[in-house]
Amino acid sequence: MLSGAEAERRETLKQVASLGQPVVVIQDALPEEISDGCSLIQDDFAGGVHLARHLFDVRAKHVALLAPRAEWPAMERREAGIRSVLVRLARPPALHLVRCGDESFDATQRALERHATENGIPDVIIGGNDQMAIAAMKFATSRGLKLPEEVRVTGFNGLAIWRYATPELTTVFSSAYELGEAAGKAILTRLETGSFPYRTQSLPVRFAPNRSSAG
Repeated sequence: MLSGAEAERRETLKQVASLGQPVVVIQDALPEEISDGCSLIQDDFAGGVHLARHLFDVRAKHVALLAPRAEWPAMERREAGIRSVLVRLARPPALHLVRCGDESFDATQRALERHATENGIPDVIIGGNDQMAIAAMKFATSRGLKLPEEVRVTGFNGLAIWRYATPELTTVFSSAYELGEAAGKAILTRLETGSFPYRTQSLPVRFAPNRSSAG
């Protein structure tokens, strides 16, 4: 499970495959030249589409998409899903990609502070994950803004942290456990039979609208 630029990820996978061992790649594509391997992803693109369709109405003018400094293939697919909806709109809101360092609370707050100083406060904030989204909620409320009346916020992953947000965070539930389970089964099948049961498998995500983004 790799982060970094696509070229760097592909090179690392090639180096791993050159060891002559089977490879299971989680949350990224398997390079064509690797024959003894399989890839497991979740449908992050569809998750991005769900969020965009939920958020991009006539009120949305200024959207901030929060992402970590490091590149992750899952984040890239989420952004691509969001942008696929954006390009179909007659009057699309302005979408700003805001890099939030190491995804920590402080890094996200600093990134939003810089963005707000330069561009104003967004009326929609899409967290690439739940922890950045909750940091964004704290940022908005600390400035006296009401959620979701003045700023609507969503996250991604649906891990336990989303329940601690006030109001309850709109998020997309990842197939995190299922990805690990499927990866384990895939490698066991390969070791037992000599081949993987599939080349690529995509697992679904589940959109959960809550009060943080209510219309």
